[in-house]
Amino acid sequence: MPMPFIEIVYQAEISRFEDPDFEEFALRNCCEESETRTKVIEEFRSMIIECAKCKPRRTDDVYLLKFLRCRKFNTRRAHKLVIFFSYFHVMACLYRVFQM
Repeated sequence: MPMPFIEIVYQAEISRFEDPDFEEFALRNCCEESETRTKVIEEFRSMIIECAKCKPRRTDDVYLLKFLRCRKFNTRRAHKLVIFFSYFHVMACLYRVFQM
């Protein structure tokens, strides 16, 4: 049975595990370059901090790398995704509060 979407989101948010087998896949399919990965992550982190549209709960490398890989290392598109995800997270929390 497939995992519900909210469970997938929860696992993605709390997981600090980076699968070493996935790194090769990411290099081939996500436009990731191992030489510039750290620099891109730092640029992405500073872009998030400078923008006042969202305050993600985490800004560690593993967490940000998930968003960058999801958008093929395009920092602008990954930033939009972080904003959307943060908004989704707030709405899900409010939904749970008002259901009680």
